[in-house]
Amino acid sequence: MTPNDKNKTPAQLRIAAEAQLANKPPPKEPLNSNDELLYKLNVHQVELEMQNEFLQTTQLALQESLDRYADLFEFAPVSYLTLTADGKIVEVNMTAITLLRRERIKLLQKSFYTLVAAEDQSRWLKYFLAIKENIGKSSIELSILRGDGTIFPAQLDCFGTRSETRIAFADITQQKLIEKQRIESEAKQRDLLVREVHHNIKNSLQGVTGILRQFAEKYPNLAEPLGQAIGQIQTIAVVHGLQGRVASTTVRLCELTSAIAANNQSLWQSPMVVSIPPHWIPCRIAEAEAVPLALVLNELIINAVKHGDQSVGVKIKLRHEPQPDMIQVSITNPGQLPANFDFHTQTGIGTGLQLVASLLPRSGADLAWEQREDNVCVRLQLAPPIITQEKEEI
Repeated sequence: MTPNDKNKTPAQLRIAAEAQLANKPPPKEPLNSNDELLYKLNVHQVELEMQNEFLQTTQLALQESLDRYADLFEFAPVSYLTLTADGKIVEVNMTAITLLRRERIKLLQKSFYTLVAAEDQSRWLKYFLAIKENIGKSSIELSILRGDGTIFPAQLDCFGTRSETRIAFADITQQKLIEKQRIESEAKQRDLLVREVHHNIKNSLQGVTGILRQFAEKYPNLAEPLGQAIGQIQTIAVVHGLQGRVASTTVRLCELTSAIAANNQSLWQSPMVVSIPPHWIPCRIAEAEAVPLALVLNELIINAVKHGDQSVGVKIKLRHEPQPDMIQVSITNPGQLPANFDFHTQTGIGTGLQLVASLLPRSGADLAWEQREDNVCVRLQLAPPIITQEKEEI
């Protein structure tokens, strides 16, 4: 059979068989009926031999193609798996065996679910059911368990049908590491930029306070209101100074309180004593609340100075009360509360406390005043989400 015979129809094969027989020497005597039958049988035999040769050639070509496919599947640089409809492994290539660090015999007929790390198993089950319903290609990242007990992140590209699911997967540990390094690098760059911005804002605000001080010296009759404005601006500068000093833009309440007290001591020339217990666990202020809370503390301290004895000064205490994750800031000064004073109804309060009322967070913060013999004590109670407790003592 020639290569050209492979694509011939049965009728064309018969013609070819007759032509092949025609090349034989003709019979010496005329054909009778038996001879004619024999001739037809010979033609059919040649035809069958040609068909058999064609089938053998085709089978050989198919086997060679199958072998090539098997080699491509087995030694491909990508890990391949084939799962049954119920998620059992029926095919696995050498790359997958190497990556999973398991023997082929122990992988075949094993549920793929058992190769998925515990934290991702429920997510895999939902995904597996979905790809069988929505036939097509999709991807998922899972943590996969190796035979030696180690876990690695894998990217799975899956093509699912109702009867089977084909999976190509790869270890993406290196990609994850590169992505983590990129995110960390971007975070560092952002932190540096943010810190520089905070530092510039602090310097600008300090420049403004310098100008206001010059006005206060030039116009003594405006010294008090200008002094109050200077205190507020310096308080905002303190917040930006603290935010620019560390990588995190959140500020510790203890550091903020101490800085504001030091600022007011310098401004009003009145002693400020800040009491923080030993083995203190710091709390950080929510970033959005840092400036409002700083202004609240500043106004409370200024109010204590103005209505107390500047020579005696103000005492400020920080305590984890009444709960460990809460902080109570107590500000105490000599003096008497006015008879008609009521902060919550804003009765008997000045502009400073009106500002406090407007800036005080609506959730996680509370203010209360108390007369203690010859002293007035205001307690600022702070709780999550305004503050968040750190894990370690300082």
